Amino acid sequence: MKNDLAIKNYLFEEKEDLTMSVDKFKNLFLLRFKLLLKDFYLGTGSIIAIIFSILLQFTLSNAAFNGQKGQFILSMTVFFNSIMSAIMMISIPIAQEKEKNQLKISIEYLFTPLIPAFLIIMGINIILPLLSGVQMTPYFYIIYMFITMILTIISLIIGLLIGVSSKKISNTSYLITYTILFLTLIPQIGTSNGAFEKISDFIYTGVLLKMLMNVSTNQPIEINKFYLFIILIEFISLIILFLLLIRKKRAKINQ
Repeated sequence: MKNDLAIKNYLFEEKEDLTMSVDKFKNLFLLRFKLLLKDFYLGTGSIIAIIFSILLQFTLSNAAFNGQKGQFILSMTVFFNSIMSAIMMISIPIAQEKEKNQLKISIEYLFTPLIPAFLIIMGINIILPLLSGVQMTPYFYIIYMFITMILTIISLIIGLLIGVSSKKISNTSYLITYTILFLTLIPQIGTSNGAFEKISDFIYTGVLLKMLMNVSTNQPIEINKFYLFIILIEFISLIILFLLLIRKKRAKINQ
């Protein structure tokens, strides 16, 4: 309650401008970080990723995956962590504040949840190869971290869009569920189905899954201009959509 009250005080102070001082940004960032650590529900994907990494190591047969059991576990758990947790950690708290009329429509304020969520998720991504039993050379491990970083950042922005655009918490829950299923299942099914693979090639998660599978087996990534274009255009489109949404919300407030 104390942390909620502190955030509420930031929202309803008398200043009319929507900018935020460095000290205020820092303090709000720390409050967001503490709230994320306290609310385990928001990090469900990260918890599942850790548990599954350990559990599947002892229950799955390596022969059933042609010697690539670790790679399968890693790709699945990274998706839980970098997609499911990333979307939930951002969309749910923002939607809750919006439903209570506590959401401040400012870019600085809305971006404060992204940093602590990013740090938590990437911290877990660091240990997932070890928990999954995947051995990568330092070179490919660095590439792995870069791939998961891109995956996490784009997913965080999607969470931001869901949170800001949702009218009620119930609507947020539906959007989260359908979005996560779409972003995770299609690429996974696409690894064994030609039709779904074609769809997966137009989704950032599908493109990054292919890259992740390569680096997890210490294989170089083929630089594909089409794949790079897909990632870049989706990232830019999400940023533009977010800025337009913020502009629309601000216009309603000023009416």
